[in-house]
Amino acid sequence: MTGSSSTIRIALRDLAKKSPLAVRVAGTCMAPALVAGETVFVQANGICLPGDLVVFEGRQGGYVIHRAIGYGLSNGRLALLTQADAFGRADAPVPLSAVLGRAPAESPWARVKAGFRYLRYLRFLVGYTRRKCADVVR
Repeated sequence: MTGSSSTIRIALRDLAKKSPLAVRVAGTCMAPALVAGETVFVQANGICLPGDLVVFEGRQGGYVIHRAIGYGLSNGRLALLTQADAFGRADAPVPLSAVLGRAPAESPWARVKAGFRYLRYLRFLVGYTRRKCADVVR
């Protein structure tokens, strides 16, 4: 595929609006929910719910599929918080403009687990902020 990354992202998002877009999984970061070679059908949608599988443009190029765990602020703008199932930490916040689409959570339990991951992320942020504030006060 040739063309700028934003042009490709817009074209893929437009295709996903018309009908679900088949995305093939590579790698093991979403195991055991998704395995390499599995196909996920992604639709462009304005709202990603915790537990949904989300396809977004990665920072090094290419596309990444991870689980949405919630929303947060990044540089004063709303961003999506994601995490790979096989890793214990959330990814860097994903700008909403980088999101291609989502595949709904495969089970209600996936949404519950994503909610707990979001709470763990918030607890980490609060602890981090407290440590930084304590360093400034000293």
